[in-house]
Amino acid sequence: SCIEIRVQEALESGNAQDRSALLRTECAQVATMVLRVDFSQQVNVAFDSLEDGQELAMLEYADRHSDGLDMLVQDAWSEVDKSARAKRVMVVTLEVHHRDVVAKLIRERVGTRGAFQWTAQLRVSVDESTNRCKLAILDYTCSYGYEYIGACGCLVSTPLTDRCYLTLTQAR
Repeated sequence: SCIEIRVQEALESGNAQDRSALLRTECAQVATMVLRVDFSQQVNVAFDSLEDGQELAMLEYADRHSDGLDMLVQDAWSEVDKSARAKRVMVVTLEVHHRDVVAKLIRERVGTRGAFQWTAQLRVSVDESTNRCKLAILDYTCSYGYEYIGACGCLVSTPLTDRCYLTLTQAR
């Protein structure tokens, strides 16, 4: 699909690392998916580094993420039109949740990607065999179905939101 192609191109171009460029060049739905995929990848890389003995890997990622979040907040206050500001606020909201997830992983000294604290989070990746985005939480996985509500005020993600995701995906 068009969205998947745009997500793949943005990930390959490095736009996931340059949040401002991502927000300038992509629609909100693509930007959101790119940031979710990048977040999952970066945390997994930090876990791999932890397992290889780099004790500060998650803290270093937290610092890089925090710096990027600070830049996003500054960008959100720049002179942009109403829809661009809404997109930036939505992305800041998502990235604040990501910051909180990483802080919890650090606080609870989680050291492996298989730990409950990480697998209980909504993780997004790109399936290499199909190039489709997929969502995972605990033992539940599904393909991304293009569900999207626009850049109209994103819900704040809290620990209760995370528990709701768990309940909804595990109730069979």
